[in-house]
Amino acid sequence: MARTGLDRLCLCAVAAAGIGLGGAATPAAAQQQEQLAVSIVYVTHEEGAKLPPLSLLEPRELPDEGLAGATLGIEDNQTTGRFLGHDYTLTELIVPEDGDVAAAVEEQLAAGARFFVADLLAEDLLAIADLPEAADAIIFNSRAQDDVLRTDECRANVFHTM
Repeated sequence: MARTGLDRLCLCAVAAAGIGLGGAATPAAAQQQEQLAVSIVYVTHEEGAKLPPLSLLEPRELPDEGLAGATLGIEDNQTTGRFLGHDYTLTELIVPEDGDVAAAVEEQLAAGARFFVADLLAEDLLAIADLPEAADAIIFNSRAQDDVLRTDECRANVFHTM
């Protein structure tokens, strides 16, 4: 079954919200910490072909559907984060069509990023998951549906939101 753009948008929001839940602390620990900064990188690869419209009855193009979902997730997390002393930020990493996704993510890892929402096809997803620097990173797969990613090509640092 093909996923629509709206499905991917919602899944990106859920993934970003899941990061927020993973960073939640106990009440005693929350009182001791001043502010916890959680940086999340949304990574995608520009594509030449357009995705199918959300509906054949009312076709609309959403050029940033995945990014919009990640942004919505961050906004939702900020609401809860204020009470817990968390501050969530989102960095867009949109790699050009002829660019190297792994190299771009490697730069983010070197800068300290550890949470990624990957709006990528299987090949690019595996390329970033297999980076040695990504061993302790968490990558939320918001797009690739290939069954092999959950069997033979499973990676410990990749969580599937679909």
